Amino acid sequence: MYVLLLLAAPLLELEVGVGRASPASSSEPYPPDGYPAALQLRAGAALRPRSHLSVGLEVSAVLGGEGLDHPTCCGYVEAGFETRNALATMRLHSLAGRSSEGLDVFAQVGAGLGQVVSMQTSEDIEHAWLRGQVGPAIALMLGGGCLIKPWLDAGLQVSWQIWTRVGQEAYDPGTSAAFSPARTGIVVTAVAVAAVIGFASPL
Repeated sequence: MYVLLLLAAPLLELEVGVGRASPASSSEPYPPDGYPAALQLRAGAALRPRSHLSVGLEVSAVLGGEGLDHPTCCGYVEAGFETRNALATMRLHSLAGRSSEGLDVFAQVGAGLGQVVSMQTSEDIEHAWLRGQVGPAIALMLGGGCLIKPWLDAGLQVSWQIWTRVGQEAYDPGTSAAFSPARTGIVVTAVAVAAVIGFASPL
């Protein structure tokens, strides 16, 4: 009976994931490969009113620490990468409903609010960290999963994440290093890979 309800009734789907996010680019002059990859945690809830579609909410956080505000040149540099997201999501599934026959591949788009709490490069470059205000954020995702039980599934997801409203204070090192002017309107992107577990219950 429970399996029939999962196949026929609208579903509430819950998902938790853990993975790693790596900065991919930013519209400021320092190379993205100087920023550290960091742990990312995700949790989401969605309604699946139709067999191939689910809509919901997702929260996520990159937990890479804030690093140092003004690291000194040519020495130890404490890097950091920390963010927060709260997004509305829409996901299109390849399988009609929860089926044990094959891999459910999906594409998801999420849009909402996010913040780059802090980013600091690990390169020996003397400059202020990047810090953002809460602003528009987007996440594009591809993934897939298989059923373990009628109410339980597991899979992998890859996402491209975008944060806006990031800035950097002006910084004068007072040495031979170049003066770093203040910047605003910086856009930061990252690529994340996560392992996820999902749960489903009929409404």
